[in-house]
Formats: sequence, structure tokens, C-alpha cells
Amino acid sequence: RDQANLMLAIVDGKITPISKNSSFEEGKGNLSADWSYWVKPDEATKKVVGRMLRSTDRAHDGQRSLLCDSMYRGGPVHTISPLPPGKYCAFAWVYVDMPEGVENKGTCELAVTPRAANGQNLPGLSTKITPSAGKWTLIVAGGKIEKEINGKEVTHALMIPIVDGFRGGGKVYWDEAALYRVNERQ
Repeated sequence: RDQANLMLAIVDGKITPISKNSSFEEGKGNLSADWSYWVKPDEATKKVVGRMLRSTDRAHDGQRSLLCDSMYRGGPVHTISPLPPGKYCAFAWVYVDMPEGVENKGTCELAVTPRAANGQNLPGLSTKITPSAGKWTLIVAGGKIEKEINGKEVTHALMIPIVDGFRGGGKVYWDEAALYRVNERQ
């Protein structure tokens, strides 16, 4: 019931995201405003695998999305600061294109990682899926983030739509990646 009320509140525009540029519309060239790009190097070769950029190839909403092309692991990173304690819900749409004859074995994860003042990652919220190729899929991660986690004060958070295991040529498009602070009265 709470989740249904939350979804209705978002769809009806009663709550707005605390994150910015959720549809990757703003930016210059390949770079999206308010987002940085994290591309993990291959552990064996120590080389970066794949690329990340704003794309007009496909979009769930608007004109653009963020493309993670043939990536080993990584994703766009949005820093949310400050992050007061409370209930949070992150949403993102993902679309996977695979080369013909290649089975999708990669995963897509939507993570909200609370952080301490020194930048230490603390346990947070996440949902990981193996999306079907050829259609937009909604990923939702939600829960409560306390003022302190493991004795460390939470000062900010990273919202990261993560791709993992698409080095074989998969293209993953992210769109409408947003974090909402949920009013307890929703």
C-alpha cells in the first residue's frame, strides 16, 4: 500500500526528486550535467573496458539517455548533498541492446550509497536485475537511511546506476534516474 501511494505521488507530481538532471538532457557533448562517470578497469588487464556518454539513440523520456557501451563495470554517479535522514526511493529506467546471437548475462543495479564526511561508503539501498533485452525496464531501490550508519554520520550519498558484465558488446541505456525523499505522511 505504501509503495502504491508513493508511485501515485510521483506520477501525480506531488513529490519531486532531490536529484538533478534525471533524464540526462542537460550537459555538453557526451557529458551530463550533475553526473560524473565511473568506469572500472578490467581486473586482469587493468585497462578501461567500454565507454559512457549521453546519447540520442533512444530515450524513455525526452531526447537523451545515458549510454554505457560494451562496459565491464561502471556507471554514472550523482552526488546528493546534504542527505538528511529519512525514507528514500530511487527509480531508473534501463534498456539493453545486445548484438544478435549474444545472450544477455550482464546485470544492471540501481544503488544509493550513503557516505561519511571522509568519503567512506556505508551500507545503503540497491536493487540488481538482469533486464530483458529490447524493452525499457523500471528498477526501484528504496528504504530508510539513518543519520548514522555503523557509527559514522551520513553527510551525503551517491546514486549510481551500475552496469556489470556487458563487455561482449551490450549497450545499456539509462533514463529518468532520480532519487526521491519520501515524506512520512505520503
